[in-house]
Amino acid sequence: AMGFPTEDYEGDARTTALYDIGADEFGGPIAQPVLAVNPTALTLGLPASIEQIDIENAGEGTLHWRTWIASGSDWFTLTPNAGMDDKSLDLAHEENTGASSRTGRIWVAATGIAQAPILIDVVQAAQFGIPILGVSAEAINPSQAAGMTTI
Repeated sequence: AMGFPTEDYEGDARTTALYDIGADEFGGPIAQPVLAVNPTALTLGLPASIEQIDIENAGEGTLHWRTWIASGSDWFTLTPNAGMDDKSLDLAHEENTGASSRTGRIWVAATGIAQAPILIDVVQAAQFGIPILGVSAEAINPSQAAGMTTI
């Protein structure tokens, strides 16, 4: 019975299977793209601005990718939402005028290859108000008729 070779063309051990997926006719690996994203977490300041996210093909061949906003689309946008190979994405966000921080999630996925999508967590700081001391004349009860009173 004819079987599959147990060594590749360089003599290295090789896994045998009915279908030899992932190797060319000489036993070497098939060049394929690898999705890489930087950063995978963003912490944003209060004012509106545009931040960059870099997509890179860390492998070989042509990388096709797409993005989608899983949450947070009410306060930020991401462009472009699809492309090929290396590209910088623009994340444009609004100012956070609220009293609490807000979060969002972005997914980046490669198409045509077996690689899990990459998650990017986005957090924007909260707007903290400056406490204001309120003083009214009714609240001051000086101990003397004339002079100074320390509050």
